[in-house]
Amino acid sequence: MKSLFSRLVFSGVIAFAAFGPASAVKAEGLHRAQHLPAAWTLHWGHAPRRGPYRLAPGLISTEVDAPNGQTPSYSDLESLQYHHHTRVAVGRNGRIWVAYTGTMRHEGSSGMITEVKSSADGRRWSAPQVVIAPPSPFDGKQVAGRRISYPRAFVTYHRKLYLVAAIDQANGYGCCTNEQGEALVAVALHPDGSIGRAFRVSRAVYAPQKGSPAYPYRARLSPHLFVLANNFGTWGGSAPGQPSSAWTGYGVAADGSTLVEPNAIRIGWHSRTLFRLWRDEGKTGKFRLYRSVSRDFGSTWSPAVPTDIPNSPSEATITTLGNGDIAVIGNALDIPDAIASRDPLYLAVFSGKTGVLRHVYTVRQGVGAPPYKNGVVCGPQGKPCGAAYPGAFDFHGTLYISYSVDKQQIWLATVPDAGL
Repeated sequence: MKSLFSRLVFSGVIAFAAFGPASAVKAEGLHRAQHLPAAWTLHWGHAPRRGPYRLAPGLISTEVDAPNGQTPSYSDLESLQYHHHTRVAVGRNGRIWVAYTGTMRHEGSSGMITEVKSSADGRRWSAPQVVIAPPSPFDGKQVAGRRISYPRAFVTYHRKLYLVAAIDQANGYGCCTNEQGEALVAVALHPDGSIGRAFRVSRAVYAPQKGSPAYPYRARLSPHLFVLANNFGTWGGSAPGQPSSAWTGYGVAADGSTLVEPNAIRIGWHSRTLFRLWRDEGKTGKFRLYRSVSRDFGSTWSPAVPTDIPNSPSEATITTLGNGDIAVIGNALDIPDAIASRDPLYLAVFSGKTGVLRHVYTVRQGVGAPPYKNGVVCGPQGKPCGAAYPGAFDFHGTLYISYSVDKQQIWLATVPDAGL
């Protein structure tokens, strides 16, 4: 009997998760790279490890969501003052989808939801739609046993676009290394901007808390979406020391560092090779991303080792451009006395053949103080402020980059591939 991967690939229905259709079809430099040397990686080299950088050519930025100044309430989604953890994708008809987390004021508070907005032109945006309703009371508390959700990945299967979100349970006070993966849940995203009914793609039994929805498991569809969301997803999953989940959220590097927020791309069109970047959660002072490689479509991975790509530390995302080059979007090194300690948000372009850095640009820098205080203290001793937590998707010659500003606003940047 063929493996699940074989059924996906050779039936011609394997699609793209962390990157768009153009990036795989036109990846001329990567078709041969499916037999990567064991030490193949991306090389930052001697480029500046701190900003400011030159603005990416042709970049256009648009606000997607921002607090409206009203008292935060679940009954008024536009009032929520915490928005973060962004993902972006473009449907076959060109509709842009941006997903992110939302809660009243504070990261990881009980009932944190996953929202999605869409746009036909990138300028006018729909009202937010709730993908994951509050999985525990939406009360702003950070007590043990609360549940929270994250957008994990956009994935395509049978030419249909889905958003897969994660539900975690926090087994302690505060955020975030006490989390236990509870469920992965998907919704179909329709060309007209509507979304389908949520269903579970993780096989493990999910017991909802009182007043929160349960999610049915679809035996024919869920296993396929689970593979894609596991390989290409970023948030959700069990931290070290917590009851394990079947999907990856954390890792341990070859040097023992705790790793989090994986982002992966596929190397080659019909290849089984995946290349993944990790954030160093251990805050050991290395301030660089780690990488690992899978040659069997995510069943096993090489030990994660450091790259020389600077990281503040913060989540960084990776995608493939239409010409086969590789883009990494993340935060450069902290400036210890900076108000915005995640500044700038850079766009680095690497050769898809050699992994050598071609150019580094800025997506956003110098964003200023957050509009809503809520006890926020920016800088090295407080909340990391600035533009951060990007998602990326390349579609028909345009790179789409979603990101949050000060964990309050959601933005989208577009950059023509031709200028990179």
